[in-house]
Amino acid sequence: PVGFKWIGEIMAARPVAFGGEESGGFGFGGHLPERDGVLAGLMLTELVSVSGKSLRELVADLEAEFGELHYDRVDVPYDRPDRGELLPALVAGLPTELAGLSIVGHEAFTTRGIVSGLKLRFDGDERWLLVRASATEPLVRVYAEGHSEGEVAALLRAGQQALFGEVLVEPGR
Repeated sequence: PVGFKWIGEIMAARPVAFGGEESGGFGFGGHLPERDGVLAGLMLTELVSVSGKSLRELVADLEAEFGELHYDRVDVPYDRPDRGELLPALVAGLPTELAGLSIVGHEAFTTRGIVSGLKLRFDGDERWLLVRASATEPLVRVYAEGHSEGEVAALLRAGQQALFGEVLVEPGR
């Protein structure tokens, strides 16, 4: 399930370092099982202060150690009656590759017994595509992470093609 209330429940039930959500909510284990923007800002300030590096330098260090990664998402307006059938159909007919990349693993997520999300992993754990239907809006969200902006855009297009049979929203818009 999506939303920080679910993350907060996990944070309250077992030890975690931190939890976050795509809207920018960020919480820390050992603190409140809730989003805390003030603490997140203080932690980031401490990181910069203790390291003596700028944020740009810290990101460059991460990229040097783990490689450069790119991310994007498209929100596809979709209010047709078959919205709840899209993801189960994709899971049932899962292709072996998308955007020229072999699918090496997948995970389906369910909400109230219905497939509400699907994450595909490609040629190494750092490349992925996630598709999920919004429970609160007539949208299907498609997310991707890869080694270049072009690779991410190709994954977003291929994900839409696999799900809808066509690209409904161009990446980068």
